[in-house]
Amino acid sequence: MASDSALFQDRCAGCHSMGGGVLVGPDLLSVKGWDDTKLRTEIKRMEGMAGPLTDQEVDEILAYLKIPEAGAPAGSGEKEPEAAVSEEIPEGELPGSADNGRLIFTGLRPLANGGMSCIACHQAGSQSLGPDLSKIGQKYKGKALVSACQQASFKVMRPAYKDHKITESEAYDIAKYLLSLDQNNNESQVNLLACGGAISAGILVLIFLGYSRRPRGARQKLKRR
Repeated sequence: MASDSALFQDRCAGCHSMGGGVLVGPDLLSVKGWDDTKLRTEIKRMEGMAGPLTDQEVDEILAYLKIPEAGAPAGSGEKEPEAAVSEEIPEGELPGSADNGRLIFTGLRPLANGGMSCIACHQAGSQSLGPDLSKIGQKYKGKALVSACQQASFKVMRPAYKDHKITESEAYDIAKYLLSLDQNNNESQVNLLACGGAISAGILVLIFLGYSRRPRGARQKLKRR
């Protein structure tokens, strides 16, 4: 059954825990009592996030979810490591450095295990292979975002980081940086508009000065045109 557990960790644990609380998706401890047909349908429905699953893989994940000892019983105080890391920390007190996260995200600071930088697929506010993450904090709160960063269980991310795991501290830093993007979004937009307005005004001034310095005869010719 160890292989089933490994399959769950590879395909599911980035979004779901077993007894560790809600992450990106719901805690799956409660599905042990579900009908097999319903549970198999729900597992297949997750292919959009987890990638294609063979019938055998679906059966293996289903079997793992049904094991009585899989996950931590509610109220036992035991939690899976991934969930325990973030569950115990209030969102407003999430540790990590946004500055370090920015360096890691942009590739200015390499990941410890040699993974590619986030910006290779993700941008903040522009087109890219992966989704725009500038407002990710509105969808995923602190603990869920840390888990998503560290587990990298999304179908495009999984092969890229399979042999280049993101460390716990790196996940905290990246999450902290992404959350700061959403918090500073309005200020950034105001600054961008202000800069754009100043540039436009500067261009108009240069055009006016260039026109006014033309010889009088040249200006009259331009007017006749």
